[in-house]
Amino acid sequence: TNPCNNQVKANMVYQKMLLEADAVDFDDLMLKVIELFKNHPEVAEIYQDQFHYILVDEYQDTNSAQYTLTKFLCANLYFTKYKKLYKN
Repeated sequence: TNPCNNQVKANMVYQKMLLEADAVDFDDLMLKVIELFKNHPEVAEIYQDQFHYILVDEYQDTNSAQYTLTKFLCANLYFTKYKKLYKN
């Protein structure tokens, strides 16, 4: 059997179990918030007004969902490049 088919089937079972349990996993948490912000900009605005500063650590490791969520939250902020200098 094709290993990809097994992975697809396992993911389908996993997603069905989450749905039946009315649960989400970590990735879904971000995706659901992004969906909420896209469908209800007034909700996004509430959270955009909550933060004056947002620090993104290890930005180079940010995935697409994390980037999109950060972009929503930073809509009203100015960006500055921060570089930490280390001493040996």
